[in-house]
Amino acid sequence: MKKRSLYLFLISTLLLMTGCATTSYYQTKKKRGYIELGQLQRNYGFIFTSVPFSDKFILENKTQRLIFKDRFNYVLINGKPYYLKQEVIYRDGHLFIPSSLFNYLRKTRKEKTQGIGVIPIEIKTVVIDPGHGGRDPGAISPWGLREKEVNLSIAKYLYRALKNRGIKVYLTRYSDYFVSLRQRVLFARKKNADLFISIHANSCPSKRIRGLTVYYLADRFTDKQARILATAENMCQRKGISFSSDIKRIIGELINTENKRETAEIADIVLQQAKRFGIRTRGKIGAPFYVLKYNLCPAILVETGYLTNRGEERMLRSKLYRQQIANVLATAILQLREFYSGRKLVRNEK
Repeated sequence: MKKRSLYLFLISTLLLMTGCATTSYYQTKKKRGYIELGQLQRNYGFIFTSVPFSDKFILENKTQRLIFKDRFNYVLINGKPYYLKQEVIYRDGHLFIPSSLFNYLRKTRKEKTQGIGVIPIEIKTVVIDPGHGGRDPGAISPWGLREKEVNLSIAKYLYRALKNRGIKVYLTRYSDYFVSLRQRVLFARKKNADLFISIHANSCPSKRIRGLTVYYLADRFTDKQARILATAENMCQRKGISFSSDIKRIIGELINTENKRETAEIADIVLQQAKRFGIRTRGKIGAPFYVLKYNLCPAILVETGYLTNRGEERMLRSKLYRQQIANVLATAILQLREFYSGRKLVRNEK
């Protein structure tokens, strides 16, 4: 009995000491410019999630998604990095957040009520990437149609459609010249793109295969054809982008995680619109294509059809069909813009 009482006493003392240590640690951090997680949750209605087997933490409400990493002084706000003056610290089940983030959210909330949407994701700038070009013709159909020509034509139609709807839009190439994969990605970063869409045309040993395919970001290829395409694409690429510091590498990892989730959703919307327009589709495929993996913004790669299928090749020669493909993509992007602006996303079924 005495041993049991002594055991309980020791456990209670240990728990009390741990609690005191945590409280003392928090008080110290509070004085040094940190706030309590609960305070952030109460003020902004955040739901807190700790990613299993990871040092990442997520705070999410109806319009905002914040991703933190332990001992790291950046936070990802709706997919974009924001610098914190101090590190985020996780200790003994408690998350300590720099007060600079609280002040930033408070400031942007006031701006939002005045009609300035700082935090919510918005599609204001789109970079359209016509695949291949110049010395790189891409796929060539058995009847002589070159992929680079199809890609540029559809991209220009899409460019005009988006520009007429008030979206700031850029092309990675405006005529027939070579642009490396690295240059395409850097161009999107320079323009602060909110969405990157790469346009291609497919080919396959089987002449029967046809249909529009959307590729989204994934760690591994989920389709054998995707691996073949990526190998061909990367033959023209001499150097990849390497993050020069640990900070850039970690930010890249966080953004990469977010983009995987978002690009899969974007792929679904594009396919949905294609079906609505009566265009044959082959679904979405996950792949670590260069332009998908190294873009800071969500990026998708659209294979508009198969040049090796005689019927689809004929359609891709047609200006009317190219315009139709561009209209599909423009409609999908406008639907995304509506969704990211906080309005209800209405899914149109065929």
